[in-house]
Amino acid sequence: MSIFSRLFRTRDRPQNRVGSGFSFLFGGTASGKTVNERTAMQTTAVYACVRILAEAIAGLPLHLYRHRSDGGKERAGGHSLCYLLHDEPNPEMTSFVFRETLMSHLLLWGNAYAQVVRNGRGQVVALYPLLPNKMEVSRAASGQLIYTYSHRVAVLEEGMKFQAIGIPPEQAQFLETRKFQINEIARIFRIPPHMVGDLEKSSFSNIEQQSLEFVKYTLNPWVVRWEQALKQSLLLPSEKQTMFIKFNLDGLLRGDYQSRIRGTPPGGRTAGFRPMIYGN
Repeated sequence: MSIFSRLFRTRDRPQNRVGSGFSFLFGGTASGKTVNERTAMQTTAVYACVRILAEAIAGLPLHLYRHRSDGGKERAGGHSLCYLLHDEPNPEMTSFVFRETLMSHLLLWGNAYAQVVRNGRGQVVALYPLLPNKMEVSRAASGQLIYTYSHRVAVLEEGMKFQAIGIPPEQAQFLETRKFQINEIARIFRIPPHMVGDLEKSSFSNIEQQSLEFVKYTLNPWVVRWEQALKQSLLLPSEKQTMFIKFNLDGLLRGDYQSRIRGTPPGGRTAGFRPMIYGN
């Protein structure tokens, strides 16, 4: 193969790679140890970052909306997707577990797949997560993507188990190296250090600000990916012009304590309002 053919290779036939898309994080290892999705989860910082992002996406309210003629929006309560997205995507899983599983796959493998089960009218009646490492993606001569999977629904595991790594307490230099690795992994996942247990440079004030930045700069891009993928895959062509799927981030984007106290409350009253007290 000449140098020009290597530079201008066609992309119409994707090929499976040996190894993992997650290897960009660790690179090759001189020790010869295998680094893949499962061994990466044995690193506490990776486990914490994946868990934080997966649980955050899974815990957000997710609803189907319809555009109104006056330019507003309203819940599409009678649509079959509402129950699947908000409550149970299939008889075996809750919406939280389903989204937590797919988000974990997305973070570790770089892709997440779900089997979409439709009825005779084209409506979605169930969603089942599929393991990314068992999915083979190819492209037909017509240009259409083809997804091949053991032609069976995935056997879902209850969850990944964390295996602690022992650290000799007398090796201070090793501890510093570990601390550096934690910060590096958190930086790659765009997770504030305090959320993975590193409180060395954290204070009450900057933790609140970092938490808001986490929602804005880390969660929000993932949310947009989810919303667009769900709309593209689940809504019928006739519904895409009038309906959309939206996560609710309002609760996570509330200002810090001082901002809420100084801000203007609903009703237009001035700052310094008396907070409502519940109970005796």
